[in-house]
Amino acid sequence: MIAHNESHPLSPSNEVGAHGCAPAQTALLTARVEQEGGRFVAWVDGLDVQAEGESADVARDELVQAMLIWISARDCSDSMAVALADAGYPEVDEETELHLEFMDSLSEPNASTRREND
Repeated sequence: MIAHNESHPLSPSNEVGAHGCAPAQTALLTARVEQEGGRFVAWVDGLDVQAEGESADVARDELVQAMLIWISARDCSDSMAVALADAGYPEVDEETELHLEFMDSLSEPNASTRREND
């Protein structure tokens, strides 16, 4: 059972793309949050980006910040497009607006949704 489903834009504005015009397309990146002991861990499926916090909300917020840093480090280079294509998000370019869609499995104590590269 999914306990929380929410989308977060990863660009400064929902209406303006990287070059001041409306984005050509939007890509939804699936993010997940699980409780591990007394901590909550959030990650993006297929990417080596994760964060943690004392609550699910803090873990989500930290993951959004980690993704913004990840994007900034790869902006205007082919490495972001290659990493996203390898993670199952083909045809993403610098005009694509990225959104994190959180799919929490907090109500499943033994959920097996952890990303494969852990």
